[in-house]
Amino acid sequence: MPGRGFGPGPFFDGGHWWLGLAFTGLSLLLWLGIAALMIWASLRWIAPRWRALGASGAYVAAQPSAIETLRHRYALGEIDAPTFEQMVERLLASEAHERTGWASGASGAGERPSPSDDPGVYTI
Repeated sequence: MPGRGFGPGPFFDGGHWWLGLAFTGLSLLLWLGIAALMIWASLRWIAPRWRALGASGAYVAAQPSAIETLRHRYALGEIDAPTFEQMVERLLASEAHERTGWASGASGAGERPSPSDDPGVYTI
């Protein structure tokens, strides 16, 4: 056919260029919608697992130290002043012994000394 060569195409000849632009825009909106739907679905699937991880104990509150516990018991009146002072002295001696015992390797390489190693050390 004469006059029907390879030209710009059906959407760009004769004023129909806006139709090609509309199809391009709709295609872009379709793919953006699919991407947004996939992100939303994955967040809906992951978020409950994150909440469950937080509630399962991944975050554990710090426990009070032994001295804080002794102070609390003394403040409540569970122990008297001489007992409190004696227990604090024993606790501090125990901590000092653990630091020097572990550093020097008195009980073996990297092992904790057992309470039976030193009869003056008591567990509270």
